[in-house]
Amino acid sequence: MKSTKLPVSSDWLIVGFVFIYSMIPMSGYGQDAEGCFLSDELISLGSVSATSGNLEIDFVAGQEVQRLRSMFGVNPQFYFFREIESPNAFATSEVNDESFPDGTVLFGLRLHNREMPKSMGGTTIPMIMAHEFGHILSFKMDLSFDGKYQELWADYCAGAYMFYRQFWKSTDVSATLKTFFEIGDYAFNSPSHHGTPQERYDSVWRGFSDAKGFHYRGISITLPDLVTSGSSYIEGLR
Repeated sequence: MKSTKLPVSSDWLIVGFVFIYSMIPMSGYGQDAEGCFLSDELISLGSVSATSGNLEIDFVAGQEVQRLRSMFGVNPQFYFFREIESPNAFATSEVNDESFPDGTVLFGLRLHNREMPKSMGGTTIPMIMAHEFGHILSFKMDLSFDGKYQELWADYCAGAYMFYRQFWKSTDVSATLKTFFEIGDYAFNSPSHHGTPQERYDSVWRGFSDAKGFHYRGISITLPDLVTSGSSYIEGLR
């Protein structure tokens, strides 16, 4: 399916170079160990912190978090963490601070390091963040998706966010679609199966396309619209 590639802001690119050279080099990690691995409790993930250790990264990430909170109508706490195992990001319904009543999102520093070179301006980083916020929305709305369908729902949400993000930040759509395709898997019998490469790609693209459809009808997609259209899409996959 044809995708769009737009000029890209340098915000994530600038902080990425600072970040990459300040990090301990990555060791090997397994493709089969990647994914959200949702949990109702925070497990021992590594060193968890409200800061990445770099003020520029914190500033750019903070801006993105505020936009994600606004679009999805959720207010989770956001942390960075240094992964013990493979590069990863997580979303959980666990509340660590009552000021953030909708759960917790954790973004791995090794994941950040890995994703920076993949797209102009590091676009895939906020899209993975959007995927995790999609999970938080699912928790808050008590949506009944399980298995790979909760992942495809979050992919749909990331796609919708990607469309609107273009209006305030140049966004590398092609690189994002490629990244979600690459993290698909064929482990159909595994509890950690997140969807095939084509299913991951299609779900992101469908969220993008649905948001675009609302926009070209002169309507900004509302949260109820997002939940209704996304839920209908996921139900159609079952």
